[in-house]
Amino acid sequence: MNKNMIIALIAVIVVGAGAFFGGMKYDQAQRPSQQPGQGNGGFARRFGNGQNGQAVRGQVISNDNGTLTVKMRDGSTK
Repeated sequence: MNKNMIIALIAVIVVGAGAFFGGMKYDQAQRPSQQPGQGNGGFARRFGNGQNGQAVRGQVISNDNGTLTVKMRDGSTK
């Protein structure tokens, strides 16, 4: 290869990498921020049944007859 082809190839790689990085940053700026309990199957809710309104966070295992069962991060359920 001659010297001009190598320089052009390097320029294309640098411009492509810059465009990729810029696109990733733009995408991050356009996404709404996630609030606790949103996304990734998470769950957060305030219960008023004697638990002092503490938030519960984990994976919902079941939801039937007005009872919600949540698997906590430590493996226990509430």
